[in-house]
Amino acid sequence: MSRSERKRGRANRPAAILFTENSELLPVTRQKLVKLCEALKRDKLTPWLWFNSRGVKVNDFYGETIHISGGLYCQSQALVFFSFIVPFLQDAIVKNLDDTLETCRARGLKPEEPYIRETAMLLDGYLIDPIYRYMATIDQRIRGKGNPKSVRRRDVTDEIGEMVKFLDKCKDEMIQGIKAGETQQNTAIAKEGKGDLNVNIFGDVQTRNLQITQDASIHEQSVIKEKKRDLLRKALKIIGAIIVGIIGSLLADILCGFGWFERIKRLFTR
Repeated sequence: MSRSERKRGRANRPAAILFTENSELLPVTRQKLVKLCEALKRDKLTPWLWFNSRGVKVNDFYGETIHISGGLYCQSQALVFFSFIVPFLQDAIVKNLDDTLETCRARGLKPEEPYIRETAMLLDGYLIDPIYRYMATIDQRIRGKGNPKSVRRRDVTDEIGEMVKFLDKCKDEMIQGIKAGETQQNTAIAKEGKGDLNVNIFGDVQTRNLQITQDASIHEQSVIKEKKRDLLRKALKIIGAIIVGIIGSLLADILCGFGWFERIKRLFTR
């Protein structure tokens, strides 16, 4: 994803039309994300600044220790640096979206969707973007070995873009879940005979659909029974033919045993 594409993507998002500064949750969410961002920088990223002098020792998201003794900072070390932060950011995204939804339900804030979108925007602007920008600064300092300006700064547009994709996916799935829950609630009200005219109409449609389904099921069962009877008749015909053949064979053997077959044959050959 190029820089221009990322700028266009940000421009296309539903920004301040949600709340701007009027949301009662915005200041709290923003402050929480700022603190989280600073904690990640301090505890997980800043230790990498000492890579060239004494190496780095830091715990990853799963509690495993990343211990690199320093020395040459090549592509493999850079890959470790930029990949180990991913689960921290993904976990923060999921938790903060969940917290926003729970807060909305606890305070009776409706609809929840604008608050979810607002939190997603804050996660982008106050967590994802600054974290990767700071990582680009650290990466440049490590490669510059005391002279950061001697090397080109890494472009982290792709890393930011991939994390924003994950953020958008989580946000969209949560919003779809909210809408699906509202639909289920309306359906339940219709079944109980409550609600306004629209709900009752929806319930009537469901009743008609159920009756059509039941009629189709009855017809299908009758067709299956008729097929079974037809198979049974065919089977009986086959069994009857077999029995007649067996009886005929037995009679022939009996007649031959008593000489009747030869006598009958001579009568017709005279």
